[in-house]
Amino acid sequence: MFACLLFGDSLALGAGAAVNTHLAHPCDVRAATGAGSRAMARWVLPPRRYDTAILSLGSNDDLGETTAATRRAVVSAAMASVRTKMPSARVIWLLPYDRTRAYIVRSVAATFGDEVLDLTRFPSRDRLHPSDYGALARALLR
Repeated sequence: MFACLLFGDSLALGAGAAVNTHLAHPCDVRAATGAGSRAMARWVLPPRRYDTAILSLGSNDDLGETTAATRRAVVSAAMASVRTKMPSARVIWLLPYDRTRAYIVRSVAATFGDEVLDLTRFPSRDRLHPSDYGALARALLR
């Protein structure tokens, strides 16, 4: 049986609901609306191994203006901490619509040799969430 996990913020919640409509054995979803990377780094991960994990981190992180470099380093370290603990053979990161946040996520993903899926491929009304999670689900299930 294929085992998968969607982990992260509200994007993971929406993607998980959409992906699970296509699967006989649903993916596990560990996500919370408004969650930031530093909070997620403290979450306890499920004690099982997954074939694929889909990560949505970064959209809710405060990057600030005054000490932006320091905050970006903290966010990047939190993302790397999540990834280090991720019990999965394959990891796909969702790149946020915001390009600064996407750059940070892409950098962490590259460090681990992970795949990325850029959300800018999907129309959005609020530049945070795709208008159609079904299209995102179909892209993830290819």
